[in-house]
Amino acid sequence: MGPNLFYGTGIPACILVLRAKGAKPRARRGKVLFIYADREYREGRAQNTLEPEHIEKIVSAWEAFDDLPGFARVVGREELAQDGDNLNIRRYADNAPPPDSQDVKAHLFGGVPRSEVAAKAELFAAHFLDPARICVARDADYFDFAPDLAEKGDLKPRIEADAGVVEQEAALREAVARWWKRSAAGITELPASGELMALRSRLLSSFERAVRADAKFQRRQTGLH
Repeated sequence: MGPNLFYGTGIPACILVLRAKGAKPRARRGKVLFIYADREYREGRAQNTLEPEHIEKIVSAWEAFDDLPGFARVVGREELAQDGDNLNIRRYADNAPPPDSQDVKAHLFGGVPRSEVAAKAELFAAHFLDPARICVARDADYFDFAPDLAEKGDLKPRIEADAGVVEQEAALREAVARWWKRSAAGITELPASGELMALRSRLLSSFERAVRADAKFQRRQTGLH
């Protein structure tokens, strides 16, 4: 858990959940779930607190009992034994960001490494942004920004005005509006139904499905190769 969540305990605390022999579901026996939730908290003046979204993330990982990169991992008894039964959570679920690689040649001579563009291909596709509309080829390893992008400040307006980005943002707004129209009735009926947690679960599960289906989050081919 995060630091300063428990009264009188400023350091991060670890919660161990132990079950009686035979009480664990058969499919989970011989396995340990590690959850690294040290960043899930809201910072306060005297004490940090867990917000609903933090609790939701932790509980969802606990119930799923599955691997979540950088957050949770299921480890078998054999692996624990090989590690000398070391229960250091960061050994199995580490949320530290990967080291930021630096292209020295690009720093010295300018240019955008093709490898960096390729590494962000999924992000470009999700926003319907074709890098070919803002970059031109320099050589086999580097791109340059388009000639009319003379200053760093020119890049943000170009991206925001890009036809693909505009189309995707409009589709996203429409998808959220349609989802809300379908879901709002459950909130207005809440005083009568009293099913707060059931409604919350339905809203959480339906939002991503609705947005992905309606906003057309599909991969698009880019013009840079």
